[in-house]
Amino acid sequence: MSGHIRQTCAQFRAAIHAMSGCEDLTSGLRKVSAKLGRTISRGALSSLLRRHADCCGFSGSCTDQLSRPPPVRDWVDPALATQEPAPSSLVLLVPDVHVPYEDARAWQLLLAVARSQSWSHVVVLGDFADCYAVSFHDKSPKRTGRIAEELVVVSERLRELEDATKGARLVYIEGNHEQRLARYIARQAGALHGMAGLSYPEAVDLSSWHWVPYHQSYRIADLDLTHDVGRAGVYAVRQSRQAYGSSIAIGHVHRMAVEHERTIDGRHMVGASFGWLGDAEAVDYRHRSLARREWVHGCGVVYVDERGSAHVAAVPFVDGRAWVAGTLVRV
Repeated sequence: MSGHIRQTCAQFRAAIHAMSGCEDLTSGLRKVSAKLGRTISRGALSSLLRRHADCCGFSGSCTDQLSRPPPVRDWVDPALATQEPAPSSLVLLVPDVHVPYEDARAWQLLLAVARSQSWSHVVVLGDFADCYAVSFHDKSPKRTGRIAEELVVVSERLRELEDATKGARLVYIEGNHEQRLARYIARQAGALHGMAGLSYPEAVDLSSWHWVPYHQSYRIADLDLTHDVGRAGVYAVRQSRQAYGSSIAIGHVHRMAVEHERTIDGRHMVGASFGWLGDAEAVDYRHRSLARREWVHGCGVVYVDERGSAHVAAVPFVDGRAWVAGTLVRV
């Protein structure tokens, strides 16, 4: 090996060593450039690493270090977070429940799942309530209840979930069904807008919950949680991930799917939905046979590792049973 090549290899060994401990790619490239004595781009460094892989003793992909996204140190944006997540933390994701039209058995299994683990977070992904009485869609004359009666049941279900997950941070993401109440007031009684006690969070007492308005998201590690981004149907998860441009978990679609892919620069992305907990026999806006077949009962679990990466799992409810974190839960 010539002296020039030995010197080059030594430089690159020192450069790669300098990247260890860097919290993001920008600071890593800055340290590499300082070691090499010249400014170097990410693409140029990747090319040089491949060129000098053998003599520098690299194994596997030389660009693995460059492909990793910077570690995410907060559960949510800094305005909402105060500390780092603990290693191997567990997050429970609750999909659409549509109270008071929830499936009784599925709801009881969800509570059993909630009691089976110690959760760091519990996140409702929206449409926990149906708010049928204030919908502007055509309504069945068989359902003549008032919104106040619906919200009493919603409050009862929320208290049950709180009791089953004591110690967890509680997050409630508004769905389009919860927003029905605000839309109804805006259209039918605009003068009452902002009046104490009339908003959905006040009506069901979400004082223990962090409220995330509709069309906003809540971040845990490198995963964004939201009700929907305007996509529906069998390809909603894929379309939502592509539209959003990063890892995302949604409610809204009542289907269960988890899809993984990588970006061209090696970053990992996931898109997921976790079914629903509603009663297909109470559905009056689509064919019930299709609702029974396509809409799956279940929930979601997010495992957050010590690097701040989110590992997403869908948990189907099968004949009153669910497999969660190595535990078989049943009702």
